[in-house]
Amino acid sequence: MQGWTHLIKTVFFDIDGTLVNWQGNLLQSTKRAVLQLRENGVTPVIASARPAFNIYGLMQELGIASYVALNGSLVVYENETIYRSVIQSSTVDAIRKLVLQQSDSLVTCTSDGFEIASRDRTDILENYMRKWDMSKECAGGCEGDVLQLEVMCSSEGIRLYTEGNRLDFYPWGSREDAFNAVNRGISKASGIEKLLAVLHQDRSEAAAFGDGINDIEMMSAVGIGVAMGNAVDELKHRASFVTLDVNEGGIAHALEKLGLI
Repeated sequence: MQGWTHLIKTVFFDIDGTLVNWQGNLLQSTKRAVLQLRENGVTPVIASARPAFNIYGLMQELGIASYVALNGSLVVYENETIYRSVIQSSTVDAIRKLVLQQSDSLVTCTSDGFEIASRDRTDILENYMRKWDMSKECAGGCEGDVLQLEVMCSSEGIRLYTEGNRLDFYPWGSREDAFNAVNRGISKASGIEKLLAVLHQDRSEAAAFGDGINDIEMMSAVGIGVAMGNAVDELKHRASFVTLDVNEGGIAHALEKLGLI
C-alpha cells in the first residue's frame, strides 16, 4: 500500500466521526495534519452528508475550498459548483404529505438553507441550532432547489418512504430514527467521481477517510480507503486499512502511515 502513496493527489474526508467527533470537536493534531497535507501539495476535500452552509466554518479553519456535500448531491471545486442533483418537487411534496400524515418529521435541504415539516418543528429547530451552531437565517431558506431530504421516523417506518420513488436512503450517522435521501444513484462515491473527472485524476490518485454506512461506496471510488477506528464494521471490512479512533488522532496517524505528511 505504501507504494501507492506517491500517487495520491487528493484526499476526501468525511466530517462527523472522522474529522470531528460526534460532539463536534476538532483535534489540534487533525487540524495540523490536514494543513500539512495541503502544504505538501495534496488537495484535501470534504465529503459529507451535511449541507454546504453547515461546513463552511470547518472548511475555513482547515483551508479547504472543495467539497462533496449532501451525500453527493452537491459538488464544488475551489468554490465553483460543478454538479447539483435536484430532487423533483413532486417527490418532495409527496414525502412531505406522508410525513405529516404519519406524524414524522422532514427536513428539506437546499444549498443555502433548510425547511422543517413536523408537528415538533420548534424542538427540531432548537436541536439543529444547538448541535450545528447554525443561525436561524438558515431555517426557512428552502426557496431554492431541494438537494437532500432528512426523514425522521422509526427504522420500520422508513419503508413507507422508500416505495414509489427514485430516491436512495442512507442512515444518518449512528441514529436508527433518521435517514438522508438523495436521488437514486447519487452518493459520496458519485460525487467523488465527478470531482476527479474535473481534475483529470484516476481513482488510484485519491484516498478517502470515513466512519459510517454512507462512506462504504466512497471506498470503491478511491485507491486507498481508510476507516476510522470508531467506524462501523461494514466499512472496516471494505477499507484498505483501519486507523485509530477519531478521538485518538486517527487522521494524523493514518496520513503519517501513508507518508502523506
